[in-house]
Amino acid sequence: MRVSEEVVFLQQEKEDILQRWRHNTQQNVNTEFFTSGNYFTPELLERIYYEILDAVSRNHYRDLNQTFDAIVRAGFDHALTLKDAKGFLFNFSQAALDVLDTKYREAPNYDTLRGRLRKMAFSIKTVYSERVARGVLNVLEEYRGPLTRQWKSELPTTIISDHFSVIDEEDLDRLVQDTFDMYLTLLRGAEEEVIPDPAEEGIRKPRLEVYLRSVIDFYEPKGFLISDLQRALLHLTHLAEPLLYRHFAPEVAEYRMAKLSLDDAGRTLNLAFSEAYNDRQMRNYYEEVSIMLHRIKNKLTAVPTTMQTIMMYGGEEEGWEIIGDPMLMTPEESRLWAEFMAVQEEFCQTCVAVVEELSKYLEETDPLELNLKHFIRELQRVQEPLAKYQAFLQEHSEDLERIKFDLDPANVEVVDELLRMVYEGGILTQQLTMELQIRQNELYQREPPKREELDIYELVKTAYEECLVEAQSKNLTIEFHGVDEGVKIFGVRNEIKRPFIQVIENAIKYTPEGGRVDVKLEYTENEVVFSVKDTGIGIPPGEEDLVFGLCQRCTNAQEFNKTGTGTGLYNDRKIVLHHNGRMWVESPGINRGSTFYIALPIYRRERVEAKAA
Repeated sequence: MRVSEEVVFLQQEKEDILQRWRHNTQQNVNTEFFTSGNYFTPELLERIYYEILDAVSRNHYRDLNQTFDAIVRAGFDHALTLKDAKGFLFNFSQAALDVLDTKYREAPNYDTLRGRLRKMAFSIKTVYSERVARGVLNVLEEYRGPLTRQWKSELPTTIISDHFSVIDEEDLDRLVQDTFDMYLTLLRGAEEEVIPDPAEEGIRKPRLEVYLRSVIDFYEPKGFLISDLQRALLHLTHLAEPLLYRHFAPEVAEYRMAKLSLDDAGRTLNLAFSEAYNDRQMRNYYEEVSIMLHRIKNKLTAVPTTMQTIMMYGGEEEGWEIIGDPMLMTPEESRLWAEFMAVQEEFCQTCVAVVEELSKYLEETDPLELNLKHFIRELQRVQEPLAKYQAFLQEHSEDLERIKFDLDPANVEVVDELLRMVYEGGILTQQLTMELQIRQNELYQREPPKREELDIYELVKTAYEECLVEAQSKNLTIEFHGVDEGVKIFGVRNEIKRPFIQVIENAIKYTPEGGRVDVKLEYTENEVVFSVKDTGIGIPPGEEDLVFGLCQRCTNAQEFNKTGTGTGLYNDRKIVLHHNGRMWVESPGINRGSTFYIALPIYRRERVEAKAA
């Protein structure tokens, strides 16, 4: 019978694998593993090695069940946990892979052999998990119905988190059922089995990764704290414990095995979820910061480019020297122009003085007594400043012509436009930098948001009243349409009030003087709908989603109002999503106004209490 490649490798590299197995166990599992008694000796390690090798060679891993049982019992006898026993066994496969990576990375059959060893590791893990967790698997499958019903009913309560009260029944049921299935998968050791990813057509990923992606995609945009979701995912370990005790009460060892297996699955799930959730949040944060920094960079890049155009400075390689005719006077040209103006002023003042003197002379002297010599003397006073003026013009004619071009009205308008671009870029950069600083401070000082029942009418009415003065200053007609029906929403007061104010302020900002803004509050069976309709500049067709993009603005908004970071509505919609709501805009087109909507789920405490009952 042909011996497989992985068996040959395990036979040839036994000593190195044994040494690495022992080292990995002490480093990554428990430093006391081989010193807690006389059971886990080098002789035992070698015997277990040959038992595994025999199972691999016959491709019959369930023959290892007795070995698994012995390892677990010995661990318990020597004050080691189930996690220690599991880590010790699984480190065999890791030790084999480590030796392969160290000694065979350049070998032609490296990839094939590594794939075979990984398949071996998966088989060992699956058989071990099914063997050790068989008791808890039986209990969970038998009591799945009552466990999932209780789990689902306690999600939207203070036992786990009130935040779940805004999630639909169907979505709560999906979270519970999918998580229950993932526990079964973890207990069977099948979490690394690859399956089609519904989110990416044609892509296959490990079961655990697909599950985490689904949960995080749904709950992260809704602003759920990681601690809320951790309590939700781990709740099964608390619900199932009494059932395990009742089922295995006569057999303490079996109960302990089942309880530790379930706890281990919970820890594995919790750790994987925490890492994935934190990674998603940090990637989202870095993506937002990257977009804002990119826009800052673009605006800052335009500043030296524009100033180079105006001043005609060369780049750093030229030592920032003037390399052409600048659009503004240089300091040297400014001094020359000042000297020219002084010479010109001296000539003009002399001319004025001579004219005044001669006019006075003509008024006071009888025409028959006029003296021609007096006229000649006075006119001679003009000769010296005239000659000085003419000599200056002749000496500096080219420089003066260039300066006259710089002072040309058309040229001044171009310079003014370029300087305005620099100014607007500076203002935008300042605003974005301030927003980045605020975001950093919020992250640094962040406290768990306090969610509570909020009176939606009070929130909207307060936002409306805060914007009245601004609307009146633009001579806008603004009205509020809504009645107080005592409707509540569930959210964070300091967060959810911002979108209401922002939408009203935007309507005022982008509506020309004399226009109209209508603020409305309406109720449906399950939602409260806030809307703001204006007669402003409207939104170009196809750009409705653009207004909610980070650092993006509609084309006509950029023309109407040069300043603006394009972060306001992006943050507003994110806040609304955090409250399980929706935010959108409708507009018939440019200069035909627009209507912004915010819809939030109505919170009914009696419904939450009924779930918990």
